[in-house]
Formats: sequence, C-alpha cells, structure tokens
Amino acid sequence: MAVGFVELDCVLVSLAAGAGLRQGEALGFSPDDIDGEDINVVRQIVKVNGHFGFGPPKGNKERAAPCAPELVKAVKAVKEYANRFPTVEVTLPSVAPDRPSPAWQDRPKRTVRLLVTTQFRSGVNGGAVNRDTFNDKCWKAALAGAGLIPTAVVTYLDPKAGKNPWRGKWDMPREFCFHALRHTFAGVVLTEGESITQLAAWLGRADPAFTLRAYVHFMPKSGNRGRAAIGRFLTESATAASEVDVTAQIPDSE
Repeated sequence: MAVGFVELDCVLVSLAAGAGLRQGEALGFSPDDIDGEDINVVRQIVKVNGHFGFGPPKGNKERAAPCAPELVKAVKAVKEYANRFPTVEVTLPSVAPDRPSPAWQDRPKRTVRLLVTTQFRSGVNGGAVNRDTFNDKCWKAALAGAGLIPTAVVTYLDPKAGKNPWRGKWDMPREFCFHALRHTFAGVVLTEGESITQLAAWLGRADPAFTLRAYVHFMPKSGNRGRAAIGRFLTESATAASEVDVTAQIPDSE
C-alpha cells in the first residue's frame, strides 16, 4: 500500500479510476448508492465559504456510473474492516441549485451514510473528508512515497490561534492530480472499444462531441478495429461462398 494511504483511501482511488467519479462525488459516496451493475451518482461533498454541505453532481446532472464486479469487491473488502472503519451517518446542509441564497444555518439538512469519513465528527464538516486535507496529507504524500513527485518543502509561518504554524508546499504537476484518475477511467474504456456516447453518459457530460474532443487521443486503434471488422466480414463471406456447390445449381444441358 502506498505511503500516506489506508484501506479507505484506496477505495476513493478505485471509485475514481473504476467508475469515473469526480473527487467530490467519491468523497460523497455511500454503499447505498450501489444498484446492481450501477452506481447512482447523486451527490458530492461541496465546500462553500468554509462550510461543508451535500450538493448535486457537477452541472446538477445525476447519472448512473458503471460498477464492475471488481469495484463491488473493493467496496465489500472495506466492509470487512467495519470494526475499524464503520460507515458513518453524516448530516450536512443541502446545497440545492434552486435555493442558492439562504443563510447557511437555514438550509435544510441531509443525512447520508458515508463510507469514507474522518474521526472529527463535531466540526463544520460533520465527519466528511476535506478534499484539501486529503490531497495534502494522503494523495500527494502517496505520490511522493512512490517517487513520482518531490517531498513537500516545509516552512514556518507566523502561528495563528489554534493553527499549525508549519506548512508544506508540494510541487505536483497537474497531470498527477486526483482528477487524473477520471481520465484514466475514460482512457481504459475507450481503448477497449466503448462508445463515446456511453462514456459521456458515465462521466455525466451532456455533449458527447466535447467528450470526443477531450479523449480522442485515447482512440489510436479505432481505425484498425474498423479495418479488422471489414477483413473478418470479407473473409467470412469468401469462406461461405467457397462452401456453396455452384455446379449443383447449374441445370444439365441437353
């Protein structure tokens, strides 16, 4: 297991690379979202002016993402650690697109059984994982442990009340961010021949043409597949024709 990761953190990686979930959607994932071969992507953890809440997926587009048997197995494997990592019912304000202006304390509350949470349940995040903390403490630390990025440069800042004065600054290329796992998902399914239309639906994108422009470089063999298909068709047609007894169909001449 990579440095900086525990079992539950690895599930976040599996949800992003195995189902195309965005980071906020993975952090808002509940085992109750699994429906057979699908994951119902209906929420994400959002942070608004320092406050945490449950919001709809990006673009307010709920969707069904694929849930391969191996992904179900990964989630179930975490359930075996239930004594150490129990699911937690997290209650947060609802950030509804049709009610963008109410004061934070006046927003309706939602309670969701989350799989990945923190031990701090009484703060503003209610136990939900802060993506910034995850990125610094887990994701980037794991990349550094794997030798993919340098270790953080730690500096001392003037301490504020209740604040850690030590700050770590990471030098991480954009292509190593957590969101890159979503691109990994797209590349894998396209390489195996899945359609752009289906990929766009899984990713929650309304425009398949935009998805095509973003991921066309993952389809270098698309022409080869077409040529191979035509080749098989012609071979099978020629084989079938050769098996026909043409002479039996020609009437005897008198």
